[in-house]
Amino acid sequence: MRNKGNTITYLRLPPRTAIDKTRNIADIALPYAITLRGKLLQTGVTSLSQPGFALGDAYTVVLLIAASDVTLLRVEVPPLPAHRLHLVLPALVEDRLIGDAAECVMAAGKDRAGKRAVAVVQRDWLLAWTRQLRESGVQRIRALPVQLCLPLQADHLAAALMVHDDASELVIRYGADEGIGLPLTNADDVTLTDQVLQLLSTMAGEQVVDLFLPPDMVSEYQSALDSGRHSVKLGGLHELHELNWANLIDAASDAEPDLMSGVSEPESAGIEWQRWRWPLRLALLLVVVNIAALQIDSWRLQNEAASLKKTMTDIYRRSFPNETPALDPLAQMQRKIAASRQRAGEIAPSDFLALAAAFGDAWTSLQTQTGAGAQAIAAITYRDQMLEIRFKSAVKLSIEAAQPVLATHALQARAMNVEGGASVWQLRSVQ
Repeated sequence: MRNKGNTITYLRLPPRTAIDKTRNIADIALPYAITLRGKLLQTGVTSLSQPGFALGDAYTVVLLIAASDVTLLRVEVPPLPAHRLHLVLPALVEDRLIGDAAECVMAAGKDRAGKRAVAVVQRDWLLAWTRQLRESGVQRIRALPVQLCLPLQADHLAAALMVHDDASELVIRYGADEGIGLPLTNADDVTLTDQVLQLLSTMAGEQVVDLFLPPDMVSEYQSALDSGRHSVKLGGLHELHELNWANLIDAASDAEPDLMSGVSEPESAGIEWQRWRWPLRLALLLVVVNIAALQIDSWRLQNEAASLKKTMTDIYRRSFPNETPALDPLAQMQRKIAASRQRAGEIAPSDFLALAAAFGDAWTSLQTQTGAGAQAIAAITYRDQMLEIRFKSAVKLSIEAAQPVLATHALQARAMNVEGGASVWQLRSVQ
């Protein structure tokens, strides 16, 4: 099975002028190549509507746009972040375009010596193809000018003859981010070979040219050059090459600008659900497992609580057979035990006398520590098994400093502020 995560499908688009406007682009024959981790797996010609050609299985689809459909400009661009650069590009290039800049997609390349290459293509043409690819299930799309996908050697000019059915164009790359496409016509008095060589003579001047040709035309052009019947003055044809996918793919790997970067989010459309399919499934599985674990743990704790409550109720009934246990048998038993101790004359730690005695012992230590006298206490009140100590408003004692001393006498204190600025400590037994 093909590893979708590394599969790239390349599609070479025909020139727009060669396509009948009434024709469905899904039926147009396109040269294609499929690679896996840079290795060429398959090449051929197909259409997007052809059964069995599953574009949705490709992780990325790269559109190589015909050179005559892309205008490459070099412009000075201010240093701006990508989202702002996208907004100012139309204003920077509109005076160099024949049509309306609003009807074009634009993308800027890297900064080279203070200038950037800006690729421009008709919006409706690019979006027609990308929408068709989306309908085929493709999520990741790149769109590159085919002229920037020709191999370029230093100080050489790269040229290629690209044939699409009955239409042909001469593609020329004369810089890292510079290139054009020249449509060729079928004339009775001038052969295709003559047109190509004459255009190269005009465009190349004294530069050395690497000419890439369809495999079945290489011998024809070599014979024409060897015969000397053409008065073409080239700086020198370095070599004739066969135009194949290996040439284009190698150069396309680092080609830019990518015209899809100039397509806004609503137009490019689509979250890459296929890419996130397995992570989302795993996340959903983890959520289900965690919910199930929480439910099982909750059920176990409920059973333990019910079992513990039943045990306490049974103990209460055995201890007090003549009484009906309340909803909270533990609290009821504690009250019964406290009442029994009181009837037996035993003082509980939370009784007034026990609390007062414990506070008295603690207060002796606090007087030594703070220097406060007995006159610092305004009133002592007992309620709800708590001892409230009200201090005079002029007395300021730190309860935080007193806590360690109170704790040694099994007391826990909480400070309360009342009207008039006086402090009140609420003391409880911790036994």
